[in-house]
Amino acid sequence: MFKRAVSVTLTLMALFFGAAVTVCVGQESQRPALRVNGASFASEEVKAWADQLMKEQPDMRIVVTGSSAGKGFQLFTERLIDVAIASRLMSEDERQKAVAQGLEPVEKVVGYSAMVIITSPRNQVNELSFDQLKKIFTGKYTTWSQVEGADAPIKPTMRRVPMSGGAVWFQQRVLDKEPYGPGTVMTETWGTIVKIVSEGLDIAIGGVPFAQARPAAKVLGVKKDDISPAVLPSEASVKDGTYPLILPFRLYWDKNSKDERIKPFVEYCQAKGGAK
Repeated sequence: MFKRAVSVTLTLMALFFGAAVTVCVGQESQRPALRVNGASFASEEVKAWADQLMKEQPDMRIVVTGSSAGKGFQLFTERLIDVAIASRLMSEDERQKAVAQGLEPVEKVVGYSAMVIITSPRNQVNELSFDQLKKIFTGKYTTWSQVEGADAPIKPTMRRVPMSGGAVWFQQRVLDKEPYGPGTVMTETWGTIVKIVSEGLDIAIGGVPFAQARPAAKVLGVKKDDISPAVLPSEASVKDGTYPLILPFRLYWDKNSKDERIKPFVEYCQAKGGAK
C-alpha cells in the first residue's frame, strides 16, 4: 500500500513538473517579437539583417517595418516599438518627449545608404553638381535649359520634412539647410517619387534611397563641384565612398530597456552594415 502511494505521488510530481516545463517552453515561444520601425530609407537593409540573424538564431524573433524616421521616433516615444530606425538625428523636441515618458534614448550608427538622384528617362541631362541640385530643389533653377538640358520646366520632388530623415539629410547636406522651394512636390513615400519621375508628363527629378531606385527612371551622376568627376551610384561606389551622397543611418533604443535581445541585434546590424 505504501509503495503504491509513493508510486502515485512520484507519478503526479512527474506530471506536474512536466506540465510546468511545457508551460515555460510555451511562454518562451509566445514571447513578443522585437519591434523595429522607422526610416524606410534603411528599413530594407535592416530587415534583411534581421532575417539573417533569425536564421542563425531561431529563438530570436524580430519584426521590421518601414515608415519614416519621424514615425519611428513617435512610436518609440509611445513605447509601441523597441527600436527605431533613423536616417537623421533625433530632434531636441523628440528627445524631450521621450524623456518625459521615462525613456533614455541611445543610438548607434549601424550602416550607410545612398541618396540616388533620378529623373525622367526623357531627360537629356546625365549629371548634376551639388550646386545645380541646390538651385533646382530650392527653386532658383526652374527650367532644364539652365543645366544644359531641354527648354522644359523642372519638376523637383522629395519626401516631406521633417518626417523623412533622408529628405532632412539632403536639405542639410546639399541645400546647405535652405528650405525646399515652393515648387518642390513633397510626397509621403519614396515610391511616389519614383512614379512621378518615371511616369509623369513633366521632366521631373527626385531623390530616393539606393535600394528603391527602379530601372524605369534615369539615374544621374553626381559631382561635388564643377571640377570633380560625376559618379553614378553603385554598390562599389557606395562601399568605397566615391559616390558623394552617402548618409549614415542609426538605431535608437531605450538605455534602460530590460530586453536582452536589443544589444546583440544592434551589434549584428553594425557588423553587417560596416559601421564603426
